Amino acid sequence: MSNSIFEKLGFNDLEFDDIQSADEMTIIPIIGRDRTSEIAKPENLRFVRTTNYGSMRFENIDSDYDAIVPSNMFIITDQAAQDHAMSEPNIVKPKKVTTFTNACCIQSSQGGFIKGNDHQYDILPLELRLHLLNPTMRNKNQYGKLWNHIGRFISGIPKVTGHGGHLEYFFRPYKKELNDFIAEFEPVRNQIGAIILFTDKIAGIEILPTVTHWNYYWTWLIRGCYASQLLKLKLTNQINKCRLTISNIPDSIDEMKESINNSLNSTKELFIDKTRNINISSLGTKKLSNTCTNQIIKTNCGGGDLIIQNNNPIYLSMVECTWK
Repeated sequence: MSNSIFEKLGFNDLEFDDIQSADEMTIIPIIGRDRTSEIAKPENLRFVRTTNYGSMRFENIDSDYDAIVPSNMFIITDQAAQDHAMSEPNIVKPKKVTTFTNACCIQSSQGGFIKGNDHQYDILPLELRLHLLNPTMRNKNQYGKLWNHIGRFISGIPKVTGHGGHLEYFFRPYKKELNDFIAEFEPVRNQIGAIILFTDKIAGIEILPTVTHWNYYWTWLIRGCYASQLLKLKLTNQINKCRLTISNIPDSIDEMKESINNSLNSTKELFIDKTRNINISSLGTKKLSNTCTNQIIKTNCGGGDLIIQNNNPIYLSMVECTWK
């Protein structure tokens, strides 16, 4: 991993499991020890309600530790209420209720406030997350700041019957197709993250604080962020159809198994090696709590968020648009 993005950001003790691949998406699971024991379990963080357009309220019921609100999580509700998304990751302190006022409305013509926590939760599509890397945009208390970008995201997609800043116009008719990706990419033992590729190009890198956090949030990431982006690209003919293939397979069963393993391992190393080409700079650092800061990072073709707790990197959520 010498000179890889993991080494540059302080993730020096990671390992990589066997490749998982379905159609144009390939995932390399990242396995390792929990990054920290001093972060609240994900189930101890609860969405409470929206209090105003562009405001999302969360409660941390943990008595001792900060809870991480994941970067760009969003809510689609069946209530007569405005769907919302977080502009950035954040922290809710122990036994506290916190309202974040720089969130995004993701329906341009729906009124009402969300109550309770029985909703669909996901992470915003990759393309929309790129727009929220700009610190000025993410910090702005303007609830309609994503509407034009959502309109462009859903434009030209079959089955999308509406237009404008309504993200659910895409997510509702393609619910089955998006959920199918979940079945293709199940977590492996000790998984805390993943490298995600579209064809042979890196689309994102995700590392969560613990194995428990990965098992809790991976469906949001796979379905909401990556499957939605890949499906949009496929439906609008913006990505070449392909599958990860194994060539020159011998006739012998034993030789076949060895050949397949060698080919997959070589491909995995080739994909991991691509992380060495990612250049990193900082867009700014924000103090989240007494122990946690968030560094907004910029890369060649994207960027994301790095949360550091007591000088130890515990969370990385980074997206790339290298398929263009």
